[in-house]
Amino acid sequence: MNWDDLRFFLAIAETGTMAGAAERLGVNHSTVFRRLEAFEAQIDTRLFERSGGEYRLTPAGDRLLPIARSTDAAIGSVHQELLGESPSLYGAVRVVGPAHLLRAIGPAVIRSVYDLHPNIHIELLAGNDSVSRIDPNTDIVLAVSDAPLKASSARYLMTMEWSLWVHADLLRSVKEGSTELSVMAGDAYLATHAPYHWLERHHGDAIVARTNDTDTMIAFAKQGLGAVVLPDAYVSEPLVRLQRVPGITDQLWLSIRSDAQSIKRVQWVADALASVTKSEWG
Repeated sequence: MNWDDLRFFLAIAETGTMAGAAERLGVNHSTVFRRLEAFEAQIDTRLFERSGGEYRLTPAGDRLLPIARSTDAAIGSVHQELLGESPSLYGAVRVVGPAHLLRAIGPAVIRSVYDLHPNIHIELLAGNDSVSRIDPNTDIVLAVSDAPLKASSARYLMTMEWSLWVHADLLRSVKEGSTELSVMAGDAYLATHAPYHWLERHHGDAIVARTNDTDTMIAFAKQGLGAVVLPDAYVSEPLVRLQRVPGITDQLWLSIRSDAQSIKRVQWVADALASVTKSEWG
């Protein structure tokens, strides 16, 4: 076994397809296929299950993945420390985070990374605002939580306060008594979150709709249909604060999967995410 075997394996594991691995490595699709077949034959172990063009790790592949990533990081360190060269920053970095946050900061993060390291491929996957763990195929998670994720290296980014928000025109109508206030509440995972418990207790009679998506809440409020509870950082004009949610705050954490924290490209993307988030919202 040599490093090239692990390099081809890692490219397939992180991109999930032969085409993606070939693009990352700058070789032909057939070369990737041939190298994988030879590697699996050499170790007499199947590393991937093939399904409709996608390559999913077998249990043996799952065990090999952290070893391949550690080797990748170690070779990069050799170039940097012994040869005086910067490690080649290439490959995919998968980021999971709240849809609204990724939409707001994603383009700036991609631009800042691509300008210096065009061979880093950033995968931005929208998930829940609250994530409880890091998937083995995910490098970085942005999560709204009261504590960092387990099995990760975490950075605190900011404290997030919550308020009840409403369109400025609707607020005037409510204060004048010409309109009754309607509210959109949280559903599914959002409904389990403390700010939406507060909303149920204090404005339950006014709830006319529910959603598990904060962008839908923002659209609901901006169209003047009613009030919504959101982190203050998510909100812009023409919404105005009707009431602050008292005594409830969250923290935004950036968590790196433990076995990925020494990988230079992951560190670079994490730094860009932290910098852009603090610049835009901090």
